[in-house]
Amino acid sequence: MKTLETTRLLLRKITSTDMNNIQKLVTDDDVTALLDWDTSPSQNDNQHFLATLLQKYTQSNVAWAILLKETDEFIGVIEFSDYRHEEKITDMHCVIAKQYWRNDYASEATQAIIRYGFSELKLERIQASYFAENIRSERVLQKAGLFYEGTQRHGKFAKGRYHDIKLYAILRSDLGY
Repeated sequence: MKTLETTRLLLRKITSTDMNNIQKLVTDDDVTALLDWDTSPSQNDNQHFLATLLQKYTQSNVAWAILLKETDEFIGVIEFSDYRHEEKITDMHCVIAKQYWRNDYASEATQAIIRYGFSELKLERIQASYFAENIRSERVLQKAGLFYEGTQRHGKFAKGRYHDIKLYAILRSDLGY
């Protein structure tokens, strides 16, 4: 897996040394509030989460740790998941630590993996879905060039209730690949 570099960020393979940073990320109620998984206070749960991310490398899905280039500080995770080889379609997810919100880091990381997905992996489609009330995710996807494709009403049951799910996507041809 290739390390990706942007103006301000490095995206590198997640390793077991990222456990403490991932622990902080997934135990922050503000970070997980609009995600479909609950805050995970247990270190055992978080080790399972890290093991799942590491396992994805063997399934041709990829997850990167997002680091600030200047300081090498861990600020989040971004991934391609549910990669369908035959169709060349993947889902994309990004989680940034709260103290780094509103700096366009998620948009910058998203743009980097989109370029990688189309140029290196030869993907045809990259898509992302999120709870409709998560306005920050919508802005990230719009800034990264994805197009709104629709809303699934009550598309996901999580955290004790149904959520509407918005879907955004970008095609290889949208960027001229």
